[in-house]
Amino acid sequence: IGRNGTGKSTFAEALLRLQWALRGQSKTDEIFSVETLTRWQNVPRQRFELDATGPEGAYHYEIVVEHRKTASPEMPRTRIVLETLTLDSRPLFHFENGQVRLYRDDHSAGPDYPFDWSRSALGTISARHDNQKLTWFLRWIQNVTVLKPNPPVMEDLVERDDFMLLFDARNFAAWYHTASSGDKRRDRSLHDDLVDVLPGFDA
Repeated sequence: IGRNGTGKSTFAEALLRLQWALRGQSKTDEIFSVETLTRWQNVPRQRFELDATGPEGAYHYEIVVEHRKTASPEMPRTRIVLETLTLDSRPLFHFENGQVRLYRDDHSAGPDYPFDWSRSALGTISARHDNQKLTWFLRWIQNVTVLKPNPPVMEDLVERDDFMLLFDARNFAAWYHTASSGDKRRDRSLHDDLVDVLPGFDA
């Protein structure tokens, strides 16, 4: 939430693209196309960094995407040259120049292996008994809800149950009606959270 021109849409789009990458479903050519490059910078690389506070401490995620002028089956137009995840500055995951290094929950070095430069290697990691800290971050980022509310298109009638809030929040009334029907403690928590992030929600 903020005034026009403060970067809300840019941040939302960047976060969405990181989600797409970390879900492991799309290649970098589809997620980080040349149109996503900063217009006033003539540089061949994009760097995204994200900090998050979890139950175990402070996470720091970084990904660097390289853009090439030419492409081939062996060398895609865009590729990930660096992807890292740390917890309190200690490593959980490191990918660089086509090579993955995994770390266990105690930050000791695990296996390393080559990986496709055109996808997020972190997004392909499955949960195991010794990587719960890493997979907590993956679950968190994959489940963040990114919205760009557009009040003029919001529907004020509730004609159905909606369990997922759309990007432009046009179905907010139906979603809120569905989400707030049930456990009273959970309903109150949802209400209080919305009051915190939506000015005037409780008016």
